[in-house]
Amino acid sequence: RYTRMAATLNAMPNPFFRNPLKEPRYLITRFLPWLPGFLSVVLRSSRRTRPVEAVLADITNNQPLIDMISQHFFKGTPANFALGYFANFQDYLYPQGGTGSIPQALTQYITAKGGRILTNTKAVTIDARQQILTDDQGTKHPYDALLWTADLKSLYRQLTSPPGSPPRQTAPRQDKIQDKIQKEAASYTAVPAGESVFTIFLAVDSPPESFSQISHGHFIYTPKTQGLGSTHRQRLANIKARFAATSKNELLAWLRDFCALNAYEISIPALKDPSLAPPGKTGLVISLLMDGELCTMIDKAGWFAEFKKAAADYMIETLEASIYPGLAQKIIFRQTATPLTIMERFASDNGAITGWSLEAPPPVPATLAGIMNTPKTAIPAVYKAGQWAYSPSGVPIAILTGRIAAWAIRSALKKRT
Repeated sequence: RYTRMAATLNAMPNPFFRNPLKEPRYLITRFLPWLPGFLSVVLRSSRRTRPVEAVLADITNNQPLIDMISQHFFKGTPANFALGYFANFQDYLYPQGGTGSIPQALTQYITAKGGRILTNTKAVTIDARQQILTDDQGTKHPYDALLWTADLKSLYRQLTSPPGSPPRQTAPRQDKIQDKIQKEAASYTAVPAGESVFTIFLAVDSPPESFSQISHGHFIYTPKTQGLGSTHRQRLANIKARFAATSKNELLAWLRDFCALNAYEISIPALKDPSLAPPGKTGLVISLLMDGELCTMIDKAGWFAEFKKAAADYMIETLEASIYPGLAQKIIFRQTATPLTIMERFASDNGAITGWSLEAPPPVPATLAGIMNTPKTAIPAVYKAGQWAYSPSGVPIAILTGRIAAWAIRSALKKRT
């Protein structure tokens, strides 16, 4: 049922990126026949937001099977999103030249249109009254409209005093807007960020053909049928609750079990595009979900480098004992990215990779019926898009919310002229 719903949504290119009214043939032959099924899916999906763990428990009492399926996803992922993913996963397209070709193409497009991209530059403050953003170099950037695609919590931390509307607004109007801003900021602060990811890149002295005999270029692998289950979550909760009293050995023992029983997402780029690896060599990108808050606690305790190395070692150990015998001896070099890497580079709370936690009601739109409201914020002339603007999210949702925000901004700017 859930995969059929996902298949209906993906049965044609997203109409948000086309204008059916300007393409009569497309409108009559494709869009209108597809529309009733799409609307039906939107209605049904809004009713099927129970966590995937609970829905699977209704289907089977085989707890290891439930664990194996559900641990592919963030805790509390709505069933319609999680179970529909198995249909979406098979429709993935992979860009020639690797995923890095996407930002390269965007850079070329933006600069060709006269835009500027400031790299290694951080937004520090936002004066919402004067509509000026100041970066970490002290440069001021006046704006007519500001689109925020990063962590929404950081947006409100960077507002300078007093946030409100432009000076042309009356005092009562400013007070009303400021109240809305404070309420919106409080709603974002109250909801925790979602989970993060721990990734290792391995350069391996083996040809891609040796891996193509085992799998295709992108798959999810669970080494053991036992799964993590509630036991892991209880152990993790206990470790975090009494972290000061938890020994390093106890935490590393938990980490070893965590790596042995987890679900791995493995990507082998050279199996999609042979140009992405030297002859006779292969790159593996291996990831698993990880709690960013725990990583922060370990970092503050002063031994995160040891934890990081141990996690990578345990991941390699697990895969060598299962799907990739002899892997460790063939590694040329390895690189590691952790939740702290994501926090440092993108200022994402807890290193979250898809925005909000799914274990609490999100403070942003969470149904397809409400997706057109994603650009709105309480701050005048400030709009939002990306993984923090809608929940649950991912790359397709981030792109779609950006498209919707562009429409909203163009419409608002036209009204001002």
